[in-house]
Amino acid sequence: MCSRIVRMSHKQPVDYDFCRTAKLTPKDLLIWLDLDGLLDKTLDDLYSWQFFGRNMMIIDSCIRISCVHKEFDRWANSEEMMFDISRPAEQRAFVDWILEQRESETNSQ
Repeated sequence: MCSRIVRMSHKQPVDYDFCRTAKLTPKDLLIWLDLDGLLDKTLDDLYSWQFFGRNMMIIDSCIRISCVHKEFDRWANSEEMMFDISRPAEQRAFVDWILEQRESETNSQ
């Protein structure tokens, strides 16, 4: 598995190993993963409505991810994943999920 993919907006590689192990807040993790451009600036950078075809919300140290848009009803019914970034195993799982989504997007193009 590739541990680095070129960051599209800055043309710098994302350091997935660093993102898996560094103590970061959810927002800082999204910045390091070059995903901060997806955040809704009008809602305090806590939401994204275009997060790999899903909705994403930050609550404290957790990143909530919904099911795909076409199946989304409301958060109470549509949360598919939640990663507590304060837990190292869940931070690694989130970074691995992001890497899978990016690889999937690359393969579908």
